[in-house]
Amino acid sequence: MGRSARNLLLVAGLSVAVAVNLFARGVGVGIRAYRAEWIWRPLAKELRVHLMPAFLASAALVGFVWWLCRRGRWEEMRPWGRAMALAALVLVTFALQCALINAIGQPWAGPGAIIASPVTTTYFDDSRHVGPVGEYLARYHEIMPHLRYHAATHPPGTTLFFWAVRRACRWVPSSWYARSVTVATVQAYADFLGVGFPSADGLAAVVSALLLALLGACTVVPVYLLTSRMTGSPAAGGVAACLTAGIPSLLLLSASSDQLVFFFAVRIVLLAYLAWKSERVWVSAAAGALCAMGLFVSLGLLALVGWLLLWAFFGWLRAADRGAALRRLAVRWAAGGAGFIGFYLALFLATGYRGWT
Repeated sequence: MGRSARNLLLVAGLSVAVAVNLFARGVGVGIRAYRAEWIWRPLAKELRVHLMPAFLASAALVGFVWWLCRRGRWEEMRPWGRAMALAALVLVTFALQCALINAIGQPWAGPGAIIASPVTTTYFDDSRHVGPVGEYLARYHEIMPHLRYHAATHPPGTTLFFWAVRRACRWVPSSWYARSVTVATVQAYADFLGVGFPSADGLAAVVSALLLALLGACTVVPVYLLTSRMTGSPAAGGVAACLTAGIPSLLLLSASSDQLVFFFAVRIVLLAYLAWKSERVWVSAAAGALCAMGLFVSLGLLALVGWLLLWAFFGWLRAADRGAALRRLAVRWAAGGAGFIGFYLALFLATGYRGWT
């Protein structure tokens, strides 16, 4: 990568780090008429702010990206070296996410409070009323209109994500967290908002926030794979991965259920591209099944399906032999459709879930 491109990455990284620290200090940055909308500004006046971990983590991310993007770095690495570099990039990104969601208030209670709050999201509280999963899914088309504003417009995937984390946390011995100040703080916050729950759910709220952040951070890996495969350049893949690690929404909204959408979206595009390049039809079926899983979380991914159709159309237009390309597309889309339908058919046979109603 050239010096000018590296300087651009450095400026972008430093800008994000400076903006985050200004927000944490309660300094309103942006259009004056909308300063009151910065949620960090009023909180910083009442709660303790921890800036040093975020500063160190952001400095580590900027420094690591600077090192990774030196000219010839990715080309000189062996495959295992690239894998280790990507793993380290995931960990540094995750460290910055954790530092940011713990920057205000009591450390580690903030992430759980974000998840527990019905103002931020209703999914976690709704997951406490799921009951038997099979029955819940079978009746979801009846339940959905009566849910609150978040879950009422989405399939049950996100709610079941929180349900699964809550069930897993019930297996953790209570002696490990019964006297935890963090869990007690999350419980107190939930009680204040009128959605009190047991300490096991307080633990689950914290775990959910950290797991969402980690899922988002791990997405730098499929971004690298997709870009390097499309361009034939490990350096291009590395730059794309580094840019992804610095996306403000990935860092600032790391404890958001939107990370699940991001998680599926990038992997659907990657698998769709691999399906087009591969001679194995099962890859296309897997892409269709993954797309169905993504739509089980958010119907917003329908826009991604439309984009993939447009992508395939322009690929067909550029093909030297359009007849062969059309036959190839027909086979790939038929296999993808089979995988898509197969997922919902299996879900219907197992639970009675009717996603089409």
